Amino acid sequence: QATPLHPRPVFVLGHPRTGTTLLHSLLALDVDCDHDDQDDNHTTNTNRVNDSATPTTNFAICSTFCAGFPSCFLWFERWGKQLFRGVIDETRPMDNVPLDFDLPQEDELATNLLSA
Repeated sequence: QATPLHPRPVFVLGHPRTGTTLLHSLLALDVDCDHDDQDDNHTTNTNRVNDSATPTTNFAICSTFCAGFPSCFLWFERWGKQLFRGVIDETRPMDNVPLDFDLPQEDELATNLLSA
């Protein structure tokens, strides 16, 4: 099944330490981006309004768990979050940005893990 793509995608690009993580996190806070309602491709496609799901095409996000385990998150996410829940800190050590398996993550982490 093909996933429809937005005709005008948004790419957040920048050098390290220039605010790209903050911008990415702010975009993920958009009311039309609810990463708790994900389809089988782990991209956001619904928005909760009055406990009903309505389609949206604004943003798709990659969670920290999906970025950290790019080759197996589809089948390992359910057990992996339970297995590793006490392993990660509450914040990133370099800048105190909150860190959690369900928070949005920049997907270059997954690219680096797959290509290294």
